[in-house]
Amino acid sequence: MEELAPLLEKYWAGTATQEEVGKLLALLTEREADIQAYLEKECTGDTDLSPMKDKAEGVLQKIHTQIDQRELSNVPAPKVIRPYFRAMAWVAAVAVGVILFVRLVMHEEQGTAPAPVSIVARNAEEGASSGLKQVANNTSLPRELRMEDGSQVILYPKSTVTYKQPFDRLERNINLQGKALFRVTGDIKRPFTVMAAGTATTALGTEFMVSDQPAGSMVSVRLIQGKVAIRVIGTSNEVTYLKPGEEFTLDHVLNKITLMIPGKKGSRNSRLEEVDKLSFSKEPLSNVFRTLEKFYHIKINCTAKVANGLFFTGEFYPSDSLDAVLAAICNTNDLTFEETPGGITITSHK
Repeated sequence: MEELAPLLEKYWAGTATQEEVGKLLALLTEREADIQAYLEKECTGDTDLSPMKDKAEGVLQKIHTQIDQRELSNVPAPKVIRPYFRAMAWVAAVAVGVILFVRLVMHEEQGTAPAPVSIVARNAEEGASSGLKQVANNTSLPRELRMEDGSQVILYPKSTVTYKQPFDRLERNINLQGKALFRVTGDIKRPFTVMAAGTATTALGTEFMVSDQPAGSMVSVRLIQGKVAIRVIGTSNEVTYLKPGEEFTLDHVLNKITLMIPGKKGSRNSRLEEVDKLSFSKEPLSNVFRTLEKFYHIKINCTAKVANGLFFTGEFYPSDSLDAVLAAICNTNDLTFEETPGGITITSHK
């Protein structure tokens, strides 16, 4: 494993030759299990957390520097994932992240379309420390946040994000409790990672929804634009790839994984595939909601009193999720929406 660290250091420094990049990819691909075991051994040889962190950083060579010790705080693990020692869980997530991230970059260097990566892994949540900023949405409406890198976060009610400000030089990490929509600004040198309820979703530049509601018992990743690969750590080496409109759900209680595909009858994300896009121009809101009902196959409850005198102008595409569409419409008209047993209920925020 001695050849791994210098290759990684050259790759992140931008000094690796094409031959060295190919060698790194081959090493990560062919000896993935050995590498992960090696990193875990290197990082868990001592029980004292401070020396352990120093060893981890020595192995990873600047990939994850200046990580606060409180990232090793204990987080309830989903049943589907083995109960790793806290430090091993952190190292495993980093190791797999490096492997899939390098594969992604290699795809780009070979001329294929950018493919943002989503990794489902057990990972410790960041705790409060200097340099961390925490934003909570205690209102009843989605809240828009702008990150320093230009990325956009739509934070839903009763949700919280925690992140370093500014982001680290080599990574952009955000911890999420609740639900949020992420529109990520592309940066090939700094992957963007969202950690929530034992999962880590990493992307270079794409749009996706992450939700751990209700309260960490279930976590979902819904792809809106781009392409992601999802992997569950500790169960198998299989990778699930999502297309726009598809949603990956991991139920911690039932220990079950579900893939939701557009067009499947009864699916919350169902679409009419023959429709290229939905366009509205000063359309009464009541008409807009009726159209969305047919498009997404779900009941939308909005009283005439709430919709009276309200209009909407805009357009949506088949890859847009219902949550993203409703957030745009409701934000424009000072409304809020909630999923109920009877469908979606729209109410006034006033």
